[in-house]
Amino acid sequence: MRFLSHFTPASLLAVVGITLLVESGAWCQTVRPVIVEYQSTAKGKFELVNDGLTPLSVVLEPRSFTITDDGTGVYSPLEGNVHLQLSAMSFRIPPKQSRFVFYKATADRLPAWFVIYSVCSGRPARSGFNVEVDLPHTVYLRQKASLEKQDVGVESFEYLPEEKRAVITVSNSSEKLERALEWRLSSKATKISGNGFPLLPKGRRRLEVDWDSASPPEVFSVRFQHFTFKQDLGALRQ
Repeated sequence: MRFLSHFTPASLLAVVGITLLVESGAWCQTVRPVIVEYQSTAKGKFELVNDGLTPLSVVLEPRSFTITDDGTGVYSPLEGNVHLQLSAMSFRIPPKQSRFVFYKATADRLPAWFVIYSVCSGRPARSGFNVEVDLPHTVYLRQKASLEKQDVGVESFEYLPEEKRAVITVSNSSEKLERALEWRLSSKATKISGNGFPLLPKGRRRLEVDWDSASPPEVFSVRFQHFTFKQDLGALRQ
């Protein structure tokens, strides 16, 4: 049996650990930090914590990924463009202890991104299944130039009052990578906000928002590190 914890690189974005209850006792594994950004070159570390009462065996699996329009991560072997050095590829963590993993990463082309999965396993439960937990540490290697406001746009917008739902697709027309910090959909009577997400080069992000309000959404905004993009939705409403 295998349990996966990974973003969805948005939702990914908020997961810092997983707790599993199994027949042999309680496990709690945590990776921190979950997401990091570096300018061009990475020289970093992350910590794996074993809060349980059972020793953990850990194997590191670096992977590349893309992100679909709905935020789902699609993983593949680490691309040759990324050069990654790890301080270890496998180790054990005793109960109630932690272990740091150090790494260096460069890329032939920027921006670049990858994830280091820590595949944690302990003794089998009495049911006979091995229980594994995949914990992600996601790394973004940014280009020097930041995303600009004119690079971002609302590609499409649908307001579906019968379904009490709004669907917005935000796009990045540039070759730059940027992570949105927060998005917001609002009218005079209602405001709904959500967690950020990575906006990959030439990428899109489709957001489906429950909108239980008598009036339609009026403004969509996305906050980035250096600016906030805003779109009046009146002209786009279908």
